[in-house]
Amino acid sequence: MTDKNPLVTIVMVTHNEGRYLRESIPAILNQGFSDFEIVLMDNGSQDDTPEYIKTIQDPRVRPFRNENLGLGLAYNIGIENARGQWIALGNADDLWFEHKLAKQVAEFSGNNIGVVFTEAELIDDTGKAIPEEVAAKFPFSFENLPPIRMYEKLFFRTNFLCAPSAIIRKDLLIERPFDAMLIQLQDFDMWSHLIKSVEFKILPEKLTGYRVRLDGSNISLNTKNRSRVLLELAVVYERFFENATIDFFKAAFGSHLRNPDFTDEISFEFEKAFLYLKLQEPAIRQIGLQLLYQLMSQTESREHAFKQYGLTMLDVWQWALTPIFADANVLDESAKNHIEISQHLKEVKKELTETKELMRRITSGKLWKLRESVYSLLRPR
Repeated sequence: MTDKNPLVTIVMVTHNEGRYLRESIPAILNQGFSDFEIVLMDNGSQDDTPEYIKTIQDPRVRPFRNENLGLGLAYNIGIENARGQWIALGNADDLWFEHKLAKQVAEFSGNNIGVVFTEAELIDDTGKAIPEEVAAKFPFSFENLPPIRMYEKLFFRTNFLCAPSAIIRKDLLIERPFDAMLIQLQDFDMWSHLIKSVEFKILPEKLTGYRVRLDGSNISLNTKNRSRVLLELAVVYERFFENATIDFFKAAFGSHLRNPDFTDEISFEFEKAFLYLKLQEPAIRQIGLQLLYQLMSQTESREHAFKQYGLTMLDVWQWALTPIFADANVLDESAKNHIEISQHLKEVKKELTETKELMRRITSGKLWKLRESVYSLLRPR
């Protein structure tokens, strides 16, 4: 490495991924763009990762070994040791395709872009592309949008951006590092923060290979991690609106607001609560209810709620009766079953009504009356 600082620092975090490093490191070193360094953070690997790292002779690779600190904190340590102007996030099990870095760096000149992503191709353990019909089920979206639309989409869809494809201005990450306590949604937390001040750009090329492991061990896809995901989701959403100005908030969510023309801080807080309640995830709805409870406990905001929204404490108490800790999928299925049962009951009632009407017509007819007369004569006295 020369005395001149590189333009880009790739911060790559790995934990027991030696087999994938043998693909990902050479793919980066052979980019066709050489003005970079790799800060390789070995998060306490117990496999052959340390042995492989010792074999790397390229001076652009700067290895660091520490205990398993989680992804967020490892990223932060790597960024603190970075010498580049831009930080590229690297996962050991993902691949970069040729010219990725060069094309992304070119997008930073002369504008307010803070993060540049690429489209991603989903690959399997062997590096082969996953069929389109399978890849379509993953949450990634590669549509370029202005900041207000990106912010709105992040709120209603959660994270749809591909972190290992991203290059970010280093000053943004120094000013506001990753949350070290988040190990699955640290990127979602970062995007929802940065989009309020800078633009995102997504290159319309598949320059990143996002690996979907056949054993299901991707940390973001493993169903065993659902409880932790829900916890982190609540943390991210609770601060989703931090540092958002009223004007930015209104521009992003105007069509979703009860009063899109508000200008005061109290209405701002109520509109946030109403937005939280629009989402199905119980952990997020809980944030909305808690915010409403806090607001309605104050005389000024309670009077404001009634005057502005016709909202009373009784309304909030009624909303709180919703089984908020039930799984959203279970609630959806229950609602579906309730609708089907209600429809079936309507059909049964209709058949019963028709049957009663038929019986009424039969019993009021002459033949029925004659039959009853004959039966009465034959009955023993």
